[in-house]
Parts: sequence; C-alpha cells; structure tokens
Amino acid sequence: MGVRASPQPRASRRTTARTHRRTAP
Repeated sequence: MGVRASPQPRASRRTTARTHRRTAP
C-alpha cells in the first residue's frame, strides 16, 4: 500500500515500519 502510493518505494518500506511503531506507544 505505502510503496505504491508513496513516490519513494524503497524509502516507503522502511518509513512504514518506523511510523507504525511510533503510533503504538
């Protein structure tokens, strides 16, 4: 999902994992 909508597919994969972890706590 993020990789297809985001302009940077290679950077999106790593950003998605970090963004989800910051919302958890």
